Amino acid sequence: MHWHKRLALFSLLPLLSACGARFKIIDKTISFSPNRIELTRQYIEHHYGLSPRDIIITPRIIVLHWTAIADLEGSFRAFAPELLPNSRPELQSAGQVNVSIQFLVDPDGKVYRLMPETWMARHCIGLN
Repeated sequence: MHWHKRLALFSLLPLLSACGARFKIIDKTISFSPNRIELTRQYIEHHYGLSPRDIIITPRIIVLHWTAIADLEGSFRAFAPELLPNSRPELQSAGQVNVSIQFLVDPDGKVYRLMPETWMARHCIGLN
C-alpha cells in the first residue's frame, strides 16, 4: 500500500463539492520553506517507515479536527512556525516539524487554506 493511501488528510474540497456548496477559499499560508518540506519528509520516514522523495500526496479522505483554540488567529499562530514548539514534548519523538493542516474554518464559516491540499501535513495522530 502506498504511504499516501494510509494517511489521514483534511480536505474540505471533495465534501463541499459533493454537497454542491459554493464558497471562497482564502489563502492564508503558513511558512513551508525547503527546510519544513525536508522535515516533513523526514517525519513521513520516521512515523510511517517510508522514504518519499517529496511531500506530494493524493487526498483520499477528510479528517475534521477541532483545535480547542478560541479564535482563527490563535489557531493560525499554532500552525505557522516551521518547528514544533517546546510546549509539545509529547510530539517531539516523531520529529521537529510543527503540526500543520491544509484548511482552517473560522467560526463565521470562512475557509482559509494554510498549505496546498496536495502536500502532506504533519498531525497529532493518536494523541487526540
